[in-house]
Amino acid sequence: MVESTADHKIQAWTQTAREVARLIDGLGKRVDKGIQTTVTALRALGFPTTASCEGHLQHGMKAPWINIGDHHVRLVAKADTVTGKPQASPQINVEMQEARRTNLKAQERLLCLLERFYRRRNTRISRRLIVQPIGNGAFRLTNQGAHVHDLFAPVKANRELRRCQTEMAAFTTFLEREYRSSSTDCGFRSTQTIPLRGSDQHGKEEQELRS
Repeated sequence: MVESTADHKIQAWTQTAREVARLIDGLGKRVDKGIQTTVTALRALGFPTTASCEGHLQHGMKAPWINIGDHHVRLVAKADTVTGKPQASPQINVEMQEARRTNLKAQERLLCLLERFYRRRNTRISRRLIVQPIGNGAFRLTNQGAHVHDLFAPVKANRELRRCQTEMAAFTTFLEREYRSSSTDCGFRSTQTIPLRGSDQHGKEEQELRS
């Protein structure tokens, strides 16, 4: 019996969700429950997420966010015999350019999805989801007014956090529909998946940002 495309997608989604639920960060913590489905949707659509947070009032950003693409470039430096300063090898430079191009292609795809999501959606500008560059073509998906929340009193900050989380949840529902559909818009096939590990940089990034 030939497995249908719909059945394959369901199985792939379930496997991705299980892997995301098992991800452990550098502090031994798992991906926040409030952002797990979004991470699953993005990974199921082929986006290589590396860090995430559902948003918290006590630490980190007071809005949900997800990093996509590897911006931690590991350079193997060699000493310049003349200046004594470290230099990146030509091979490392090539790898950096290749990684940047891959990250930018992913960024282009996500911008396409955001454009479609907001085509008929009226959302306050401070809560709209945007793409923020974080280095070497990698980027962060978060709400536009996320950093402004630091100026708010606790009650207002909590209210805006919940509303931003609601906006991320709505986008997640949109991504799930995209995954289930047979559309190949925005330059990718919705059946595309990426390799998942038992742990990735999710926690390492959060640890760095919150330290």
